[in-house]
Amino acid sequence: MLKKRLRKIPSGVGAGIVAFWLFVAYILPIFVDLDPLATFPVERLSPPSAEFLLGTDQFGRSMLDRIAAGARISLEVGAFTTILAAAIGITIGLIGGYVKYLGGLLMRVTDGLMAFPGALFAIVLVAVFGQGFLQIVFALTVTFVPTFARITYGEVLALQGAGYVRNAVSVGCTTPRVIVRHILPNLIPSLIVQATFVCATAIIVEASLGFIGAGLAPPDPSWGVMVSEGQAFMRVAWWVLVFPCLAIASLIFGLCLLGDKISDRVEGRGAKTGAETAEGVVS
Repeated sequence: MLKKRLRKIPSGVGAGIVAFWLFVAYILPIFVDLDPLATFPVERLSPPSAEFLLGTDQFGRSMLDRIAAGARISLEVGAFTTILAAAIGITIGLIGGYVKYLGGLLMRVTDGLMAFPGALFAIVLVAVFGQGFLQIVFALTVTFVPTFARITYGEVLALQGAGYVRNAVSVGCTTPRVIVRHILPNLIPSLIVQATFVCATAIIVEASLGFIGAGLAPPDPSWGVMVSEGQAFMRVAWWVLVFPCLAIASLIFGLCLLGDKISDRVEGRGAKTGAETAEGVVS
């Protein structure tokens, strides 16, 4: 029922939400002087007003400034994690799927990593390597590499029997050329879809780490840290908790909606291509 309702939402909504947060994180600070660490003790826990559009927190810091800075942290964690995990995972999947004697070994390693819950695995890695932006990106990258590796591996196995791949091999194309020119381009649509969901999940995990104190340490304006701090003031200053929660929910919704719409287009294009191929065979 929910999926059917989401399909009725225009495709531009998800992209618009993501674009909005990109604007808040990177364009707005160019025109407005935002300082997430500036404190105004006299204005502590002030409600939303003309001076502080989203109010202030328990230290008198502007919630707007901190949410904008938190958006930049979340987007960068999601982007870097997705790019690194995709690069490593796709490489592993391509090698494992096309080089038979390595496939079994590589997939057993990825299966072992996937046996651990993603958030728990990230917590363990952060505990080992310490808190910080780079450490969190590293932990999340290791967590999501198996996802891309498995998807790529399965797609490669399915494409190896395709006629154009067999023809390329028969005319003497080297293995790297076959992978790069004939297999990888056909994986891009499904990998783009997966990348949007991995980015959203990475943002959720980063916020969860911040909430339990295992992510970025205060005073860094992580959305998870803000939610953790704001829950103590919910009854006297609702905006300290509500606005970071809305920020997380809206960005995740936008990314998931964008991924869902891309998935629909990829599936539709695949079905159309299959129908055209079948029609050509019949004729």
